[in-house]
Amino acid sequence: MRMPSPGDISREMRPLSGWTWRAVETQHYALTRELVGSHADQARLEELLEGVKPKYRPEAEQLDYLLKTPFRYEPPKRGGSRFRRPYAPYGVFYGAERPRTALIELAFHRYRFFAESPATDLPAGELSLTVFAAGYRAGRGLDLTDGELASLRAYWVAPGDYSATQRLAERAVESDVEIIRYESARDPETDSRGWSAGRNLAILDPQVFDPPHHRRPQTWYLYMGIKEVNIRRAHGRPEEQIDLPRSVMAMPAPPK
Repeated sequence: MRMPSPGDISREMRPLSGWTWRAVETQHYALTRELVGSHADQARLEELLEGVKPKYRPEAEQLDYLLKTPFRYEPPKRGGSRFRRPYAPYGVFYGAERPRTALIELAFHRYRFFAESPATDLPAGELSLTVFAAGYRAGRGLDLTDGELASLRAYWVAPGDYSATQRLAERAVESDVEIIRYESARDPETDSRGWSAGRNLAILDPQVFDPPHHRRPQTWYLYMGIKEVNIRRAHGRPEEQIDLPRSVMAMPAPPK
């Protein structure tokens, strides 16, 4: 493929703003509490752990930890992530425009984690998840679902090959792009074009978050069964449940 040039990227840049949703495993506080005998000991343990972790980027320091953590760690050493090569010097906050899509993306990568060890049984119970929203306002965004960039859709949504999107991200960072909007490769719900109805966001610049803290946290539960994957919201309405055949979780992914 012909990778978009810096000039192509400049012509396609546009303001983007709104809300993005991210799903993460329920946070670590209770886990470290189980290791010690008092809250004071836990505070000391957290202080020691913090001291050996990578430093946050200076421009992310004002954010709360759920927003700035993705800008702290390196991606997997072999495959990287969709918009970040291994050892890339920039971070990426991955989110989605709907909680549903964010949850499906997390479920896929959770399933992939266990698929790496076929002899390991899937968890018997439900995994507790935290889903939260974050506002963003970017003056320099790329929308891969619209304009000339959409003509290269097959490369952007390839489920088992991140090479094109990683190369695009490197050029985007060089052009000071702050955020990339793109089609989900995992959400099976389709739109009128036959594309995935899920839209994801890759935030490259932590300074676009507005406000600098997360909003509307929700609790969801993920169950990975032999035949299907079930995701439900705690105390949710009947429609706040997602049931997916396990085949959706088994789609190709780049090797680790």
